[in-house]
Amino acid sequence: MGKRTNHIRQKSAYRSAERAGKLAELLIYLYFACRGWRLVKWRYKTPFGEIDLILQRKQHMRFLEVKYRTKFISSDNPVTSQQLQRLSRAAHFAHMKLTSPHHTSCQFDVIVLTRRGKLHHFENHVFF
Repeated sequence: MGKRTNHIRQKSAYRSAERAGKLAELLIYLYFACRGWRLVKWRYKTPFGEIDLILQRKQHMRFLEVKYRTKFISSDNPVTSQQLQRLSRAAHFAHMKLTSPHHTSCQFDVIVLTRRGKLHHFENHVFF
């Protein structure tokens, strides 16, 4: 097997993972939309990184990092400490840009969706 074949496989695997991640984000959005949350931004880019979903319900803003995993054990940590720092800075930036003084509360959640449809919700994972 040559280098070119390996590169093509890696590209294909990346595309599959990207599609699975986008689908997971859509499913999580629909999950929250059914509970009264309105989409503010999807894949919001900041100088510190991207926030997958930003939702609002009344005066509450929710910043979501969505992870898709083929397998997930609840004792696993879905994000590294370095990722948490980056996500925290991105959420703080988005909070300052997107919210007005009447927004009374914000939170940042990490959600893991597995291939079998199991949802692992880590609420208030990053505080700012």
